[in-house]
Amino acid sequence: MMTNRTGHGYCNDRLTGKMRCCNDYRNVSGRCEHCIGAFGENCSWPCPFAFFGYKCKERCNCSSDTHWCDNISGCKIKVSVGINVWVRYLFVKEIFQKRKVKDVTYWQKVDIAGIILGFLSALGISMVANFQTVVQRGPHYVGAGLAFGLGLAYCWLQTRLSWKLRSETYGHRLVAVTQLINSTALTVFLILFSITKIIYKINEAKDLKKGLKDTKFTSLRGVYLASTISEWLVATSVLTFALTFIWDFRALVMETPRVNVNFNMIENGGTKASSQKAKEGTDDTNMNSINVRA
Repeated sequence: MMTNRTGHGYCNDRLTGKMRCCNDYRNVSGRCEHCIGAFGENCSWPCPFAFFGYKCKERCNCSSDTHWCDNISGCKIKVSVGINVWVRYLFVKEIFQKRKVKDVTYWQKVDIAGIILGFLSALGISMVANFQTVVQRGPHYVGAGLAFGLGLAYCWLQTRLSWKLRSETYGHRLVAVTQLINSTALTVFLILFSITKIIYKINEAKDLKKGLKDTKFTSLRGVYLASTISEWLVATSVLTFALTFIWDFRALVMETPRVNVNFNMIENGGTKASSQKAKEGTDDTNMNSINVRA
């Protein structure tokens, strides 16, 4: 309820006579906060393309080839996490199929588990980017759980796979060590983020009961900054882990698929193939081949 609230961000509704949040503000647990990454009544409209920030006043000045514009914080580097997960899976799978590896059946299952965790983590990263807390808090937090929680599991699993490959004389020791350091740092950052976030939310709830607002800029500034910084460190660690695949990916040769097409079966709705069968009594093995490039 905001009936008795006055001040910045609060407006009087002429129809009901009650207080409400002004345009470009939103109601958060009974208090009005200004829009970031959105505008309009209750921040219901996201920023137009290439604009971001408070009331969408900031403009992204970055190349669309290498960056994308986040409506909350601006330019961000494009990282194709899902593609890296898929290629890593194929890389490990090829080694297990073509070379003698101890307990290969078990490690093939580990590789499959890795691609499942990786894809779910990539999905979470996409959800975090596309569903902002301003208007889609639920999907955003679900995405964060997938991206950070399963992302951590994926990094540790891939680190273990790298050490396994190294024990079989494949891969480089420096890669495995780097992945171990990255996974350890990610674990520390995630624990720090979880603790500071919980502390901040508990104290914020207490302040709201006392009628205090925006304490993240005053009394809770320290824990709020610690939570925010550690969150960004977690996200960065998840994304930079993919860079450790560079050394292994040098050995990859990607081949385009080959597709055989029977044109008689698709030309004119397939009538050509039917008439040709009736006249010649031939089957469908007469194929014309084309190469499809990925």
